Amino acid sequence: PHQTGAGHPSDEDVDDAEDINAEDLQELPQLIAAEHNSHFHHKSVCVPKHASPFSSATLHDTFHQALDQVQEAGHIPDGFGILPHEWDDDQYPSHEIIRL
Repeated sequence: PHQTGAGHPSDEDVDDAEDINAEDLQELPQLIAAEHNSHFHHKSVCVPKHASPFSSATLHDTFHQALDQVQEAGHIPDGFGILPHEWDDDQYPSHEIIRL
């Protein structure tokens, strides 16, 4: 009475549906992984080191002072895909290839 029948053809009896037992549900993640494993061919990407590139606090401070000056001047260098003339289809790209 409270069922819409969505997903069941009118000539199919709901009681005839195949029952799923708990064992089948436990194996489901492994079955899905095995079925889709062949679609993944990429090697994992190494995680970059999380360490300061500066060997001293003086170099760190000098870099940030120079960066502040460049940002205040509004200078954006070519070659990083940030400038509009570097974009395809006159749009900022939704993704990019990381070059190694």
